[in-house]
Amino acid sequence: MGNICCHPDSLDFDDEEVNLAHFTLLRSVGKGAFGKVRVVQHKNTKQLYALKYINKNKCIQMRAVENIISERKILEQIECHLIVNMRYAFQDEDNLFMVLDLMLGGDLRFHLDRLGVMPEEYVRYYAAEISLGLNYLHSLNVIHRDLKPDNILLDEKGHAHLTDFNIATMIVGSKPLTSVAGSFAYIAPEVLLKRGYLASVDWWSLGVVCYELLFGRRPFRGKSNEALQQSIIHDTLEFPSQHKASEHAVHFIQSLLTRDVNARIGVGKQGFHRLTSHPWFAGLDWEKLRHEEIDPPFVPDNKKANFDPTHELEEILLEDNPLKVKKRTKRSYSDKTESVSEQAELNPERQMMEDKFLTYDHSRPEDNEQRRKQAEQKHWAQKMNKTTGHSNRKAGGTYKASVLDYLHQKPATPLTAADILKLEELARSAKAPGKDKSNEWRPPSGLLSHGHMDGLPIDAVTARDNYILQQGGNPPPCRPPPMNQHQRHRYERNNRSFVDSNQARVSSSDESYPLSPSPDNSEYPLIASAAAMARTDSKKKKKMSNIPRFIDPPPLPPPTNLPPPVPSDLPGLP
Repeated sequence: MGNICCHPDSLDFDDEEVNLAHFTLLRSVGKGAFGKVRVVQHKNTKQLYALKYINKNKCIQMRAVENIISERKILEQIECHLIVNMRYAFQDEDNLFMVLDLMLGGDLRFHLDRLGVMPEEYVRYYAAEISLGLNYLHSLNVIHRDLKPDNILLDEKGHAHLTDFNIATMIVGSKPLTSVAGSFAYIAPEVLLKRGYLASVDWWSLGVVCYELLFGRRPFRGKSNEALQQSIIHDTLEFPSQHKASEHAVHFIQSLLTRDVNARIGVGKQGFHRLTSHPWFAGLDWEKLRHEEIDPPFVPDNKKANFDPTHELEEILLEDNPLKVKKRTKRSYSDKTESVSEQAELNPERQMMEDKFLTYDHSRPEDNEQRRKQAEQKHWAQKMNKTTGHSNRKAGGTYKASVLDYLHQKPATPLTAADILKLEELARSAKAPGKDKSNEWRPPSGLLSHGHMDGLPIDAVTARDNYILQQGGNPPPCRPPPMNQHQRHRYERNNRSFVDSNQARVSSSDESYPLSPSPDNSEYPLIASAAAMARTDSKKKKKMSNIPRFIDPPPLPPPTNLPPPVPSDLPGLP
């Protein structure tokens, strides 16, 4: 059948963004779970609209923030004359506002309560228009999930329009939904069974609506939610014994209220074609109905109020905080970025409404697109700040410029080996207790000169001994370098007289002499110098490792001359 769209004339707004001051507040006409509805008139064009407003605090208390944002997002993408379209959206410090098409004919619940039951001709016409509206929504992957007489409004001519997308959702791919949502008496059994569902639930709800309009009661009933749930899942569909509905009307309702989803009329690729070909709609020109060329069977009386007048009385007498124009505090981009993290910690729901409930003006699509892009850039900038910890931004810049500056900034100069050793030395010295490091030098990353630490590293033992000698003391003896196990016996055999400094320890300079403590490592990079020596002089170390530390003396050469003969006769002793 194709999508049913319309493009209304643009309104004459001034240059500033739309707000409540652009409208004149008239009477209250409706009240729902999440907000109220009031008739307003645009001050410039004198056009009448329905203003739906939701208190932010109440929205947070009822945990409906995501629902309101989702409704606003879906309505922005919808433009159809069988839907109550959104024309403007904005917010102030206390409320969220959506300016919608005004339906002066009232809802089907209002008329059903006064008629008791509706003629089959009425129900047939409304079922056809609602089917067109549902087919349009499903073509956009939108599921209404709350179809009932209360959410079907009539305009002044009597045409039916779908409204209230508070719990509507968009299907992503072909993944079924599992959440339980909707008005209990109109929920499909596959929703209650939590086995996954798609757009089939809207056709079940249409069957319940048609049954209720024809017979004045719902097909499944129960005294409690548990009993009602069991009735929806298990009870057999029954019709009143003395009803006056035609066989085609009964069969159409049975085709909608079947628990077999695949057999339900309207479901599947050929589902809507099966619906339009049903005998109940025989003789109906769907093309003319699409373009509103068929007169409705019922035209509401415009001289009477087609809504409950008690809403206006409640607004006057019982409303503690009546709706009035409030100027919203405007903040610059720099103020917003500085307080984003604080506001998100204090009240993340309010911050979500601030960021995602964008101002919308149907007469200015370019401005809407610009606001959407700015919100998307802000979202990614905040996401990047959380990941990288980078939160500083140039004053007066845009979010896009901030992100691009961060991505395109030049990388730091690569660190040299000397830089790394120096930074390791500073890290160790920072852990040393009792030293004031407020004035300690900190090298910028990659800015150390290439000639830094090119000379020979400072020897730790030499630095210590020179320091003690300058103070007038005697340096302690040094411990010999370590040796291998196979050299220990040779060392002990050839160096019996050596005294180990650990076995016969000489008092340190701190104990023997009235000297100041030894210098701190931050002044003499002993450890870093030793490491530097080990790394920069690896060839020398490898060569020296093959030289034994202790060598036995060479043996005496053999004699070249024979020794003198020993005399055989020795002189006697005196």
